[in-house]
Order: sequence, then structure tokens, then C-alpha cells
Amino acid sequence: ATRLVTAEGTLILRVSGTRCLDANGVPVIRGTFVVDGPASSGIFAGARGEGDVVNTIGPASNSVTLSGKLKLAG
Repeated sequence: ATRLVTAEGTLILRVSGTRCLDANGVPVIRGTFVVDGPASSGIFAGARGEGDVVNTIGPASNSVTLSGKLKLAG
């Protein structure tokens, strides 16, 4: 699970993906995520959604890009 913690609550994402190398030999994880609303808290409690995730693992830094939909329960 992936946890995104904010002052307003914690969003839990269930992520699955595949690791591969890009054209420059840098590891990249491409996959999907589903929001786990029952496990989330604060404004994210009961949220729904899904989307895509790309995690680039560079030698000096990592970057994660999420795209998709998030619907808050409240």
C-alpha cells in the first residue's frame, strides 16, 4: 500500500505494476492504483478512485506521477 499523508487526512492507494528499464537504462515502474477508502482517514475516508502510476527511479532522485480520478465521500 502507498500512503499519502496530508494535514487533512491519509489517502491509502493499492498499487500494482511492472518494473522495466527506459531507453536510458533507468528503472521505471508503470502500473495502476485503486483508492482504499475504508483504510483511508480524514477527508479521504470512504473515498473512491483509480488511475495510473509511473515511478521513475533515478540515481539522484525519484519521481512518482499519479493520474486518474479521486472522488471524496463527503
